[in-house]
Formats: sequence, structure tokens, C-alpha cells
Amino acid sequence: MKARALAIGNELILPYEDALAAIAIATQHQIAILGFESGEVQDGGFQVLGYNGYDFRFQGDWNAYVLANNNAAELWISAHRLGKNHGYVVTSESAAEFARIHNREPK
Repeated sequence: MKARALAIGNELILPYEDALAAIAIATQHQIAILGFESGEVQDGGFQVLGYNGYDFRFQGDWNAYVLANNNAAELWISAHRLGKNHGYVVTSESAAEFARIHNREPK
């Protein structure tokens, strides 16, 4: 998957199929997908055409939080399939990152 991604700066631009696979992998590893940027790969970089994020509130159950976010991510990306020379940047957060940022320990 990483070999098919395009690196621009510190971001990886994933093609459609790999973005869907990334959601599945993230779910298996309890990583929440918080949103996407979608866009076109151009000579000068990545032109963002759309973005999506969700505002699910963490209610103390990390697994439920991951499932809510990742199900929404899968629905969104499935509804926004882009063609050749387009891709997606995934924004994600692990339980450890969440705890560090929010000073809360997810269960």
C-alpha cells in the first residue's frame, strides 16, 4: 500500500482502494479515522477538492469511538470515489495520541 501512495511533504496520498483498505487496517488496530482530504495530484502538489471530518464525542469507550469514526469514514469515501490522478489523505488518531492530546485515558 505504501509503495502505491504518493508522498507529498509529510502526507501520503492514497488511491481509492488503498484508502478503503487503510480504514479496515485502522479498525483492526483500534485507530480512529477522523477525516479525509480528497483531491487531485498535480505537478505542483496536491489540490484539495474536498474534505470531511466528523464530530463524534468520545464517551469513554475507545472501541465505540473507533467504530463510529471508521464507519463514517468508509461511508464518506465510498460516496466520494475519485478517478485517476486523485487520492485521499487520511487523518487518524490512536488511543495513545488521544490520551496525550486530551489528557484522558481511553478504555
